Amino acid sequence: MKMNSMTYGLFQYYNDELNTWNRIVEFHKEETGDLIRQITVVLDQQINSPANEKESGSFIDQFMVQQQEFDHVIHQIVSQKQRLQRTTSSPGKPLENPFSNQQGSLRSQMQRIERNFVRTKYNCAMFLSSFLNDHVPVAVKLKTRNLALSN
Repeated sequence: MKMNSMTYGLFQYYNDELNTWNRIVEFHKEETGDLIRQITVVLDQQINSPANEKESGSFIDQFMVQQQEFDHVIHQIVSQKQRLQRTTSSPGKPLENPFSNQQGSLRSQMQRIERNFVRTKYNCAMFLSSFLNDHVPVAVKLKTRNLALSN
């Protein structure tokens, strides 16, 4: 199979990008599972108000939806990799514009789902840390605050 260097460079770039996205999505899926477990543990160990139970349920729902989005984008990544493999199996055939458009669309989708995940993860971390703040002895809170002020 003979490819010109421009096509091979673009092929390699797209392939690397797809592999990176796949690793990122798998990592976020693991994080999502960990966060759901943390919410469940906190709920099982804490005396909860109806508001906390509602908020924790909301985070679990958001993470479940994000898991579905992750699964969907993984399917799209696999499909794109298959299209890329078929394209490179045709010697001398340059990468077509629809392929590049699909890659750009996937790139935008990755940015969107990562942004949403990071926002949800941060808000969930703030929610979970509120339980710690409510249950940490006052002496530890003061020591932590004083260390933060001295830095």
